[in-house]
Order: sequence, then C-alpha cells, then structure tokens
Amino acid sequence: MINIVGMSPFPFEFSEIDISGYIVIVVDVINSTTTIAAALYGGYKAVIPVRDIDEAFKLAKELNADLAGENLGLDIEGFDFFNSPAYAFFNDKKREYLVLRTTNGTKAISAFAHGNEVYTGALVNYKFVARTVMDRAQKSGKNILIVAAGRLGKKALEDELAAGFLASEFLDYDVKLDGMVKHFLHIYQTYSIEEAFSKSIYVNNALKTDDLMHKMDVFISSKKNIFLVVPKLQKLKINSATVLGFVNVF
Repeated sequence: MINIVGMSPFPFEFSEIDISGYIVIVVDVINSTTTIAAALYGGYKAVIPVRDIDEAFKLAKELNADLAGENLGLDIEGFDFFNSPAYAFFNDKKREYLVLRTTNGTKAISAFAHGNEVYTGALVNYKFVARTVMDRAQKSGKNILIVAAGRLGKKALEDELAAGFLASEFLDYDVKLDGMVKHFLHIYQTYSIEEAFSKSIYVNNALKTDDLMHKMDVFISSKKNIFLVVPKLQKLKINSATVLGFVNVF
C-alpha cells in the first residue's frame, strides 16, 4: 500500500525540508508549475528554479539562459519576461535554458530540492504526472506527497483543486489517503475550474487588463492535460556549472 499525503499551504518560512521515503509533487497553478510545463513543452531543454532574485541573475548569466519570474506578482526589472506560461511556450527566440524565480512556487520547490525526488504538476499535465509518479512509487516502494504551494503561506483554491485532480488519478490503486488529500478530493468534487479561478485575485486582475499575454496565461493555466510533459528535478551539468533543473521525463 502506498501512502498519499498532502500539504497545503507550503510553510512559507521553511527553507529546506527532508521528506525521505516520499516522492514529492509541487503544485503552483498560477503560474509557476504551469510555466514549467509550458516551457518544457515549448522547447526549453530545462527549467532551473531558484529562490532568490540575485541568484537568478547570476545563474542566468552563467548559463546564458532566459530569465523569467515575478516578485509578489509584479515584474522584476532586468528579467526577460514575467512568470508567464504563454510567453514561455510561444517565445520564438528561446535560449536553451530558462531560469525561473517566483514568490511561491520556486520557493516551495527549492525547499524540497535536496535529497528528494521532486516533480511538478498543474492542470495542464496532471494525468501524465500522476501516472509517472505512481509508476515510480510502485517500483521504488516510496510514498507520495502532494504539495499545494499556496500564496505567501496561505491556501490557494486553484492549487488545492489541481492537487485534487492529481489525487483522483491514484484512487484505482492500493493507496491510503491522509486527511489533507481527502480535503483535496473534496475541493475537486465541489468546485469547477472556473469557480476556483474566479476566487483568484491574480486571475481577476489579469482578465481586467488589456494585456493579452496575461489573459493567455489564465486561459492556458485553466486547461487540462494540454502539455504531454512530466517535469522532474535532476542534477544537470551545463557549461561548467552543476545545477538542479526540471527536464521532461514523459
């Protein structure tokens, strides 16, 4: 039997968490884990998540990589583009690699990055991620942790909904669900994607703006399984640097 446990929100004050014996899936639908999926499906070789803005600038220069992200939902001066799945996918002047820094998603990813097997999931790829992770869990004997990242230490309904979609894919297997995963499933059974997104301040602001790219971000983030991508965090050798980055293992 495989234990499926949940975390929501990610405890924002934590910098590093060791969850030995668990495969970790981090979910940050708007927009980090959607951007990672879009970037890999759109042609980037890898996406390198970082915690800090200064680290992002340094690494992007060292790797000759594109640099994307946000700070508290706002553009960061000097970055190539926003934390935008639409731009990550449609950008026709891509470098090989993308360095990504966001307020919530990459912070959560970084906390689990050392010593754990880490994947990211979103609405755009949850079926493919769930199948891959379950296969790994069965072969390795590990349990599964689903992390709904949330926003600044508070729950985000769209993250819990996507976590519920992921959890629903595990129900046909011999699994034991903890209380948080049952909560994710309740959210999945109660809310439509449209209802969950309507409660997001970012979504409401994006739909009011004249910026077509922000509207495209909302559109892409709300779609189910449009990217055949399973992002897995791996140690990569790029030029003379060794970094942790997401590659598509689907």
